[in-house]
Amino acid sequence: MRRPKPGLGLLRRGPLFLGVLLLVTACGGGGGTPAPEEPTPVLTAAFVQGPMPFAVEATVEGASPDTVETVRFVVHAKPGANAPDVDVTFQRSYLDRTGAIIPGQDSITFPVFGLYAEYDNDVTIEATFSDGPPLSADFEVTTTALIIPGDRMVPAMEVDVADAGLGLGFMLFQGRSGPSIVDVDGALRWLPDAAGAAAFPRIRVAEG
Repeated sequence: MRRPKPGLGLLRRGPLFLGVLLLVTACGGGGGTPAPEEPTPVLTAAFVQGPMPFAVEATVEGASPDTVETVRFVVHAKPGANAPDVDVTFQRSYLDRTGAIIPGQDSITFPVFGLYAEYDNDVTIEATFSDGPPLSADFEVTTTALIIPGDRMVPAMEVDVADAGLGLGFMLFQGRSGPSIVDVDGALRWLPDAAGAAAFPRIRVAEG
């Protein structure tokens, strides 16, 4: 009886074994096609100017109203100005109390104030959340010129740049025309409209 040569059986089965090995290599261990990553949310905003050019109402989308904790805006001072930035943070309790967040809507509405009149204001908006990292975006908010009726009195002041290190940023003046705010550079940053009403229902000068 003829005995097969050593290794002949393995050689004959070699193509089948190699095919199975290639199949396993191609199909196993990769876990399939990875799921596509979700796009990073981006804040977008629309701005509506109030009766006076110092404030706008901002409606921000791209944030999750259900999990938002704070909303912050920064009105950056003009280049070379001595006045600081206007930096305001709204807590969730304020957003709920003022109706800034409306159930069923994917937007947040809040005031942005302290703007320069007749200027392309650089504004940064930031939102923080309980379930993820914060989001921020920069915007340009263009305001119109200030038109003051003849019977209104507006404070005017001159500031010596040498005195700019005294820690003053903004000054509040109270007069017959209502409260007005002037920054240390002498720029008017807040004045109620001629009717004496707030620029928006959510802006309350008395609360600072």
